[in-house]
Amino acid sequence: MQSQNKPNVIFFMVDQMGAKWLEVAMNGICDLPNLKRLQGMGVTFTNAFSNNPVCCPARAGIATGLTSRGHGLLSNGYRLNPDIPTFMKTLQMAGWRTGAFGKIHFYPFDSEYYPYPDYREYGWDVVHNTEDNRTGEWHDWIEKEHPEHYDAIMATPANWNSQLPYYDSYGEQKANLTERMRRAKKEMAWAKGDDGGNKTRTEGYYPLPFPEEISQTNWITEHALNFIDETPDDQPLYTHISYVQPHPPFHPPARFLEMVNEDLIPDPVGYGTDHWNGPDKIPNWRYYRKLYFADFIHLDEQIGRILERLEQVGRMENSYFIFVSDHGEMLMDHNLGGKSARHYDAVIRIPLIVAGPGLKQGSTCDLFVQHEDICPTVLDMHETLLKQHPRPLSRRGVADDHPLCAGRSLMPLCKGEQVSGWRQSVFSESFGGLCESPFREGIMKFPWKETLRNREFRYSVTPGRDDGEELYDLTRDPDELVNVVHDPAYQQTRYQLMKEMMHRVMLQEFPLPPRDLVVIGAH
Repeated sequence: MQSQNKPNVIFFMVDQMGAKWLEVAMNGICDLPNLKRLQGMGVTFTNAFSNNPVCCPARAGIATGLTSRGHGLLSNGYRLNPDIPTFMKTLQMAGWRTGAFGKIHFYPFDSEYYPYPDYREYGWDVVHNTEDNRTGEWHDWIEKEHPEHYDAIMATPANWNSQLPYYDSYGEQKANLTERMRRAKKEMAWAKGDDGGNKTRTEGYYPLPFPEEISQTNWITEHALNFIDETPDDQPLYTHISYVQPHPPFHPPARFLEMVNEDLIPDPVGYGTDHWNGPDKIPNWRYYRKLYFADFIHLDEQIGRILERLEQVGRMENSYFIFVSDHGEMLMDHNLGGKSARHYDAVIRIPLIVAGPGLKQGSTCDLFVQHEDICPTVLDMHETLLKQHPRPLSRRGVADDHPLCAGRSLMPLCKGEQVSGWRQSVFSESFGGLCESPFREGIMKFPWKETLRNREFRYSVTPGRDDGEELYDLTRDPDELVNVVHDPAYQQTRYQLMKEMMHRVMLQEFPLPPRDLVVIGAH
């Protein structure tokens, strides 16, 4: 019997999976029985959004329950201050055994903390880390245990990895991974239609060129299974299982391609119309999408392995589950790929499932939720957690009810309880991706952007540009093709959304950011 019947918390995270694409996949493109099983065990949130749709800020928002301005990670390139409370650290202090497996990305890959980061300071007892940069523990394991596949492994990092400082002098042997990667990509026998990242400006797309048993995805699952097996029966566990896929390069094991119903893959939004901006940036976009969906099947199979093991060790009935993504992916809608300031539905709306004992099984909720709701949701999974989550010091009688998080617990919604004052819109913002100035002339790949979205409209502002406003009528134009911001019929709506956005921007610093905060209400 687990101590005081504290529940296990099983956290599944994927990278760059948009809610739009999971919904499309479940409409017949591919069979995802284990994700459907999770949906049947709880609540699927159909209007969940990323506060900042790029890796580091989104993941920090999930862990802390704070906005980007609250936790301080405005874009990739920042390090999450380990003094900021996270829900996993609170679980650890309250007696849970905590483990993280896969991608964490609280530090920039270019920093001194890589290629061997130590993420235990954020509240994990056990960490086995592997990420987009393809270095560190998984890389070293392949080189030592499966050297016959090492060159194939080195053909898979995206070309931008050559910019990382340790790629030219890696590990104790000071190996030149940059040259090894370039040679491996050149010598790889890519099939016709595959792209190792050299033909196009993408990070590549191709079937996995080595056995799936040694893929990052399976490696992550194996470490999570070992953690489950090694945790004492009487101790609750928190298992953070964070897959790198389907982040580009899209490279699922080849057998999963056969399971994708290619006939049901939709055309990109705008394709074949006047809205398509120039020649196809991915000429074989259907194959590109097929690889992306095949990754879903691989991930679903791995989730099934975790569920099976939990049943075998008797933990299934007393476990809560969360399935979420950090952000989505354009997948060539509007002839665009990627995420960040492309605040279309495919990017900012994310899949979110919360399942477990006492929750409404097989239900959906269409209320607006955001990443920052996840931390307070976990803290609401047992009565001891919220009491142990650190609270800023305050003067007597000042800010005693100061909230700990910018978000709200989803547990009442998951239990079917009535809630009042729930948000009627969501807010998302981007800060220039790779540090592009908002005043830069010409076309910016990743501009600064703020977005407000409600049930009827999406309103976005890009500062520093005369044409930096967007307004889409989602009722008439769900694909966000026609910008009506200057249409006379929408000026009252534009004005109202502008006022609401100003309000939301101001509230991004509420609750007061805990970074270097000593006492609330002090002189």
